[in-house]
Amino acid sequence: MDSGWMSGTATSDSHVGCATTVKESTELPRHPYEHRAPAPEPRVPAPAAETASCPLRPVLESVKTARGFTADTLRRWGLSHLSDDLTLVVSELVTNALRHGVGLERGTRSGPLAAPVLGRPIELSLLREDSQVMCTVRDPSDRTPVEKSPDFINETGRGLYLVSSFSQEWGCTPLEHGGKVVWAVVGH
Repeated sequence: MDSGWMSGTATSDSHVGCATTVKESTELPRHPYEHRAPAPEPRVPAPAAETASCPLRPVLESVKTARGFTADTLRRWGLSHLSDDLTLVVSELVTNALRHGVGLERGTRSGPLAAPVLGRPIELSLLREDSQVMCTVRDPSDRTPVEKSPDFINETGRGLYLVSSFSQEWGCTPLEHGGKVVWAVVGH
C-alpha cells in the first residue's frame, strides 16, 4: 500500500510475511472522502503511530489469519480491549475483499481468479495511534462497497452494516493504479 503512513522502520512479526512499522507521526491519515471535524489538541504528546500489515492469500482461510493477526497485534500494542470489535470489523472487510474484490465464491476453499487479480493480493494493515486503530483492507477491485439495509433473514448482506455499527467511521478510498482500500476506525 503506498499511502504514506506505511513508511518507517520495519520490525519482525510473529506472522510470516507480516510487518510492523513505526512512523514518526501524531495524526491519523486523512482520506479524500473524510468529513469529520478536526480532533481537539491532545493534552499530552501522542506516541508515534505504529503500523502492522499482513498480505493475505485469496482463500477463505485468510479470514481466520486476519482475525489472528489482528488479535495478536492488539495484544502486543496493549489494546486487547478493542479485540472483539476490531476482529469483527476485520473479518467483514476481508470477507468482502475475498468475495467481491477477487471473486472468491461462497462455499469454495479457493476459486478462479480474474486475470487482473493475479499477483495483487489482499493486504490487511492496522494503524495504531494512542487508543484508536484504523484497519485497512486493500483489494484489486475498483468496485466501491455499498452498505445495504440489513436483511436479517438472509445469511449474507449484513457485513457493512456490522462494520458501520462497530466502528466510529468507515469508508473507501480508490487507488490511483486500480483497486481500493476499505478502512474503518475503532477506539476512542
